[in-house]
Amino acid sequence: MLAAVTSYGDVLDFKGSRDFLFEAVSENDHALSYADEKFRGDRDIVLAAVTQNGWALKSADEKFRGDRDIVLAAVKSIGEALKFADETLKGDRDIVLAAVKSSGGALKFADETLKGDRDIALVAVTQNGNALRDVHESLKRDRDFVLAALAQNPKALIHVHKSLQCDRDITMAMRRAYLLVVWFA
Repeated sequence: MLAAVTSYGDVLDFKGSRDFLFEAVSENDHALSYADEKFRGDRDIVLAAVTQNGWALKSADEKFRGDRDIVLAAVKSIGEALKFADETLKGDRDIVLAAVKSSGGALKFADETLKGDRDIALVAVTQNGNALRDVHESLKRDRDFVLAALAQNPKALIHVHKSLQCDRDITMAMRRAYLLVVWFA
């Protein structure tokens, strides 16, 4: 039966055994969404589910969106799970740092104050150059910061502040990256 859950979790209706569901959420990233409400409020089951797939936070009882351990496990699995976290945790530096390490794009769900935190934003753009679109405006004017984003993804140039778009080193970095893409295509 558990093999069926692993492959076809979305077909089954989980209403019964806690032990069965605990195993199911550890194996299938959709199992929690089909669980009875009482299991969506079970901390151990929710922790197992979000550890397996952070998107499970969306299906968990609302109270877990503010549970630091649950949210941390979720964002370590999938950074964008930060979207479902309580607003207070979107401003928690450790949570946001874990989220952007997992996926730079998670920065868009962070509190505005952390979008201007150079260390967090740098992790985000070196993981996903396009995260440059979500950083604070002051960082879009920071030449070294922008070069780090462009090294990861030259297409991030569209998010660079206009004052740097004609900067020689920035355009050269973009051209080098473009030539590499063309060379290996």
